[in-house]
Amino acid sequence: TRNPTINSRGRPRWLKRHNPPPGAPPPAAPPPPPAPQRRHPPPPPAIANANLLTTQPSAPPQPTPSTSTTAAVGVSWAGYVEDWRHRVEEIGNRNYPAEVRQQNLFGSLELQVTIRADGALLDVSVRRSSGSSVLDQAAMRIVRQAAPYPPFPSKLAAEYGSLQVVRKWTFTTANQLAGS
Repeated sequence: TRNPTINSRGRPRWLKRHNPPPGAPPPAAPPPPPAPQRRHPPPPPAIANANLLTTQPSAPPQPTPSTSTTAAVGVSWAGYVEDWRHRVEEIGNRNYPAEVRQQNLFGSLELQVTIRADGALLDVSVRRSSGSSVLDQAAMRIVRQAAPYPPFPSKLAAEYGSLQVVRKWTFTTANQLAGS
């Protein structure tokens, strides 16, 4: 077999174009090329118990990424979400709920938190309960106490109008709040 070289029209040079016989209808025009589609960056890899589920863009529609704390290195929101986690832990440990301490309660729950690009807390809700309404309410109260949060860095704000973060929080037997 011969190895063809490709001409400027993308056809092998050894393939000749045949002219239709006289009187034959002209060949149909080739279909137009497909419209270019907007390319979104691939979603970041999933991470343990900390998923960035959706975005609520303030400008044009944005991709919906998934994230995690350990595998999220290099994505625009990873540093912001990690700083947010540290802030909530710090506020939670500084203001550890008295009723949790007095009742010697401990356990884990998942919260879903939506933060706007300017740092405003838009929503906080329990996604998976600890089984104790005292712990669930205390965790939501801590997230509200830590707000408002710092505004998104400019690169992040250009990509997303808001972030929706799902995070696991644990009230430990040592009366500490830990996010994971």
